[in-house]
Amino acid sequence: MLTIALQTLRQRWALFAGAFVALALGVGLMASTATVLIASTRPPRPPAHAQGRYAATAVVVRADQRVRAVDGSGAGGEPVAAPRTLPVVVTRQLTGVPGAGRVILDRSFYAQLATGAGPVTTGGETTAGHGWSSAMLTPYRLRAGRAPSGPGEVVAGAAVAGPAGVGVGDEVRVLTARGPLRARVVGLAAPPATTPDVAALFFDDVTAARLSGDPHRADAVGVVGTPGVDAGTLLEAVRAALPDPSLQVTSGADADRADATPPRGALDDVPSLMAVTASIAGFVAVFVVASTFAFTVAQRQREIALLRLVGATPAQLRRMLLGEALALGAVASLAGCALSLPGIRLLASMLVHFGLAPGWFQAPPTAGALLLAFGLGLVVALLGVLLASRRAGRVRAVEALRDAAVDGRVMTTSRWIVGLAFAGGGVAMTVLAPRLGTEGATALSSMTAQVLVVGLAALAPLLVPPVVWLVGLLPARLTAASGLLAQQQARAGLRRTASTAAPVMVAVAITGSVLTTLATSSVSTVAAIGERTTADLVVLPDGTPGLTASMVEKIRAADGVATASPRASTTLFAKDAGDLALDTYDAEAVDPAAYAATERRGVQAGSLADLRGDTVAVSNAHAGTYGWRLGKQIDGRLADGTPVHLRVVAIQDDALGSPDVLLPLDLVLAHQATALVDSVQVTVRDGADPAQVAAALQAELATAGATVTSTGAWLAAGAVEGQRANRFVVLVLLGMATVYTMIAIANTMVMAASQRRRDLAVLRLTGVTTPQVLRVLAWESAMVLTVGVGFGAIAAAASVLGTWGALTQLSDAARLVVPWGWLLTVVGAAAVVALLASLLPARLALRQPPVQLAGVRE
Repeated sequence: MLTIALQTLRQRWALFAGAFVALALGVGLMASTATVLIASTRPPRPPAHAQGRYAATAVVVRADQRVRAVDGSGAGGEPVAAPRTLPVVVTRQLTGVPGAGRVILDRSFYAQLATGAGPVTTGGETTAGHGWSSAMLTPYRLRAGRAPSGPGEVVAGAAVAGPAGVGVGDEVRVLTARGPLRARVVGLAAPPATTPDVAALFFDDVTAARLSGDPHRADAVGVVGTPGVDAGTLLEAVRAALPDPSLQVTSGADADRADATPPRGALDDVPSLMAVTASIAGFVAVFVVASTFAFTVAQRQREIALLRLVGATPAQLRRMLLGEALALGAVASLAGCALSLPGIRLLASMLVHFGLAPGWFQAPPTAGALLLAFGLGLVVALLGVLLASRRAGRVRAVEALRDAAVDGRVMTTSRWIVGLAFAGGGVAMTVLAPRLGTEGATALSSMTAQVLVVGLAALAPLLVPPVVWLVGLLPARLTAASGLLAQQQARAGLRRTASTAAPVMVAVAITGSVLTTLATSSVSTVAAIGERTTADLVVLPDGTPGLTASMVEKIRAADGVATASPRASTTLFAKDAGDLALDTYDAEAVDPAAYAATERRGVQAGSLADLRGDTVAVSNAHAGTYGWRLGKQIDGRLADGTPVHLRVVAIQDDALGSPDVLLPLDLVLAHQATALVDSVQVTVRDGADPAQVAAALQAELATAGATVTSTGAWLAAGAVEGQRANRFVVLVLLGMATVYTMIAIANTMVMAASQRRRDLAVLRLTGVTTPQVLRVLAWESAMVLTVGVGFGAIAAAASVLGTWGALTQLSDAARLVVPWGWLLTVVGAAAVVALLASLLPARLALRQPPVQLAGVRE
């Protein structure tokens, strides 16, 4: 039977072309998304600011950049990454190590040149300040001038000096976390041509210690060996001299590779986006391939019956169909893996273009992702034909004599079970979603749509006839005969109607569910933030990575300012109740008094006034989910890995768009490398004009790297920013769904063409003209399209209801947003393809004389 399967594929390749293309595209998309997903969690190369950082260093000592639970437990869980520092006492411990020429501290801190026009940007990279002695650890060498010798002197790296237009002897202004300072450029430095020139400013070591925030800690300690010393021997000697076994002791090259971990936030959205895209791609591929194979088997019923007539057993028929699927799946999967190579580059470039990934992000193909996609392609092909092969085994030999084109009983026991189970499951998921919160409901939305699509597709033979009858009432009344005839043909060819409507249903359900959920969540979140915010103005960084403490004090002291509430995003690593491993929580650092004055958010227990020192405030949802009740101590770590024991002092109302965890600003900034805040929300005094206060603040802060905007403009910008991921999903998801829909519709129409040729001949022999025949087909396509759109809209609406319910529980400002433009684009494209796929083959067939057309055999 395998030989027959291969011959069938070779002789009747057009019958399987749609399944081949759909599967190849599915495998290509799964391979592309898997590769990008792997690259986003484990970047293949370091960002530019980390390349070659310690290239000239024999040995580098750093704190372990991974943290576990405070008490050292959590061996069963994955450690989390944190940019930890180490005490400077390490330098004394390494003094006298055999072979160690010099032991040098490396401190990295925020320092940025500014001109009269504002901060100098350097291609998106944040300028880092260092002590001059640490230049020895890197390939940087003086190209002009001399080394800095005092607090008012600086050596500029070529990557900074060029854009700033400064040279030796120029007076410059340097922005730091401690405030702006005046300095004179006494030298220019650059690395060798083989090493990337990153944005760096070098100060004398005393000034660097002061500007770094904590003079008792450093980022790393580098050891430069004496001439002729063996690198391996020196590495072991340094490791033996350190009493703390948790310190990382590596070569310079290994330290550079460890620095390849991207900064937190650089790729936060990519894994979830790729996971959603991959899951939808897999579902659509399985659905389209399964429906295509099912329709193929239905079209080949007489052929299968003839095989039964000559003695083929049901098991042999199943092996034949599975052999066809395996061969088709192998070739299509190989083609999909080849298609993924340009697809990977396209996805990575789109992520960068939409700001979801930094400019240095790349995703090289990996053998693991390609092998996984290839294997999934084979599984999809076999799953797609599995049910159809069982149905083929039940075909009786007498079916070879059947000539009627009317479909018989198609609501089998398996269809009833699958249809009712999935439809019921989809309804249950819709009811459950609001109880999962916004994140849980949003994550469940697309899955709910998929489950409902399977249920509706399985129940299609039961639902399609009355729906087609109802939809066909209008064309039946508008036309003399073509509308009525189209209605009857759609009801008679039930499998053809259901198979053609299925991909339209998938496209509308998936795009409608995902895009409506994203748009509704984004708009509702911004609206909810606007409803709670009482600030009149918002101060944001402009050309800088954040706002300094001195800028915050200037804002507070400005005329007309009543309250200035600084905010800083951060991370808290803590243990769940009963869990030994650390989990990551997004948090916001705030000044409690200023926060309460600019945010309408109720407190259910405790008081925000107590948010001082080692304390934390949590949302009611977190308190209930993780057992963080009032007064409970939470053992965790701050973003830099510092162990903390935080006491819960307040439980706040759940609020859409607001963080679930609040930390004291002073606590967070004391353990932050840059000590910068993300924004400052400002309320003006009674009687003051917000526009005038904004103008005065802008004049005061413009050259310091800040911009002042109204709260309304800030919210509008937030809405635009929130659409970044939406735009990416729109392009990828709509493109994928539309292509799959077009392939499936066209393929179903083409496969049905041979069966319809005889129907067309009968119509022509009864006196129906060619234009009339084409009108019948056009009306039938319109009815099928309406059925698919209707069922898809039901699935999409049900899936969105869950998210909508969760949003309305958190805010009265929640808004339901339906992206009608994008949905109409999908429906319009499906309509065009359906009409072309049905009318073009028919038009070509109608060129033959009716008698000749009637004699055509399958």
